[in-house]
Amino acid sequence: YAVVGAEKLTSMLDFEDPDMNDILFGDGAGAFIVGPTEDSSRGVMATYTESIPDDENIGLILRDPRRLMRMTNGRKVFKVAVPELINAYEALMARTDWKKEDILLIPHQANDVISENARESLGLRKNQVINTIFKYGNTSAASTLISYVAAQRRGLIQPGKKVIIVAFGASMGVSGVALVV
Repeated sequence: YAVVGAEKLTSMLDFEDPDMNDILFGDGAGAFIVGPTEDSSRGVMATYTESIPDDENIGLILRDPRRLMRMTNGRKVFKVAVPELINAYEALMARTDWKKEDILLIPHQANDVISENARESLGLRKNQVINTIFKYGNTSAASTLISYVAAQRRGLIQPGKKVIIVAFGASMGVSGVALVV
């Protein structure tokens, strides 16, 4: 099975608009090939998916008349994103009975403040949380895949490593996976 995330966001941004955080976004793609294994100590150990009710439509991403992307409530989305990423992480930890000192967390790279707030709230060390936003920007659906490869290239992901990947979308969905490489 192929798990693919790809985004081309920069063509939908207005870098001249001072009210938008367009500088955070980037283009990117990544993919995983996954399949069954006979080794029950490796692979996907748990998954998590939630859809957060959004009666106020704070998570809407719109296109304006020029077909440019607009996230009109970024600050409100931020206030939802941190606790939801923490909920996903905690649910995955509970489902696996892993110890927090043994894992590597790869969060969605929306912005550094979300990742850092989640890291501090969870009591994780800086070297346990992958942060690639400064190098690649928020590549949306591709961000966790790109971050996984970046961690692998830095030697942080070796066979037997316990990894939790969590993502939050402006559509008000959160998901995660706990896997052993």
